[in-house]
Amino acid sequence: MAMTSFPRPFLCALMALAFSTTPGIGQEKTAYVCADDQATGFDFKNGPNQVSFAPSKFTIVMDWPTLKFKNQIAELTYTCSIPLEFSLPDLVQCVGMSNFITFNSKTLKYYRARMFGEIGGATEKNPVPDQVYLARGTCQKF
Repeated sequence: MAMTSFPRPFLCALMALAFSTTPGIGQEKTAYVCADDQATGFDFKNGPNQVSFAPSKFTIVMDWPTLKFKNQIAELTYTCSIPLEFSLPDLVQCVGMSNFITFNSKTLKYYRARMFGEIGGATEKNPVPDQVYLARGTCQKF
């Protein structure tokens, strides 16, 4: 079977696209204040019980590709990408230490999850595993 060679301009354009920055997100630092509309998950204090959590408020600062999350309990750093850049360019996905945020930069709606729980949250000093949760909500630009 013969190998097909690609024209040099095509390869150059492909390489430029692969290493280009994402348009629209990005180059400027943007701050948001966010609030959960709903939050649910599992609490492991008395076994893995399904619970509803009180919605929380937090701030995020997007400094592409890094997202800084801050609430009254913790500060977390996420690394973000746009996994479906050509079909959903406003969908931003961020990951950091078993925490996930999916954020729509146009509608400012999000889903966030903490997925640590009983598979990695318990220690000898703290035998109760971390809670697992899923929350949804909306942000506003600062």
